[in-house]
Amino acid sequence: MAGAAIDLTGDKKLLRQLQAMGKAAGGKAIRDSSRGSLKIMHADAKRRAPVDTGTLRKNIKLRSGKRSRSRFQHYIAWSNRDKFGINPDAKGFYPAVQEYGSEHVTAQSHIRAARIAKGVQVETRHVRRLKTIVLKAARTT
Repeated sequence: MAGAAIDLTGDKKLLRQLQAMGKAAGGKAIRDSSRGSLKIMHADAKRRAPVDTGTLRKNIKLRSGKRSRSRFQHYIAWSNRDKFGINPDAKGFYPAVQEYGSEHVTAQSHIRAARIAKGVQVETRHVRRLKTIVLKAARTT
């Protein structure tokens, strides 16, 4: 699935305040901000998903991935095969066929379309939420 990344550079005051918070608190602030911001894209992907029985729309999830000292990830994905009632040995995967299309099915991209439509809004909201969290933490210390 196609991905996206946000690189936090440029706002020197914000970066200094994040560093002053310490690694644990600063990392938590960034994670909370990014996950909250991605909810816009998640809702749009669900809205754009084709509906037959509603199973596809219901199984579009906002997930958190592995994290390390320098990075973390949140992403929008479908649930696994058993949530859709698909045999593990089956060759096709209905959500992927809907998103990317196939030889016989025209693509009805919902996750990629949501990323294109809401990407800038997500980034803007992420930075605003992060500033709010950092400023609130700075006032309490």
